[in-house]
Amino acid sequence: MSASTQWVPPSVPADGWNNNQIAVGARTVFLWALGVLVGSWVFAIGLASSQSLGVFVSWLGSVTATGLAIWAIVLGSIGAGRAAKLGGYRRGTALTGLLGGIGVLLIAPIVGLLGSLMLLA
Repeated sequence: MSASTQWVPPSVPADGWNNNQIAVGARTVFLWALGVLVGSWVFAIGLASSQSLGVFVSWLGSVTATGLAIWAIVLGSIGAGRAAKLGGYRRGTALTGLLGGIGVLLIAPIVGLLGSLMLLA
């Protein structure tokens, strides 16, 4: 293969500021929020014999997931802005964190309320 036909990777700086690590952080925080939300709900349903503890765990998980979702939205919006400056680099990752954070933010109170109603009914 001649030197002129070799594939050359895109030139993206290697430092954390310019390679859009914030987008990766947004996706990671979204996945943590989703895991906390599902995990706390499953754990609260497992505590059905102790209703007050189950309700506490359900709401604590919902509040924690809401905080993580807000953090994912912030990081996702920053990552999407940086992706636009970097020519779309890690745009999908940033949008995953942003839209996933919005989804968890909308679902968390519903899951907390349903968990409470199931345990108290």
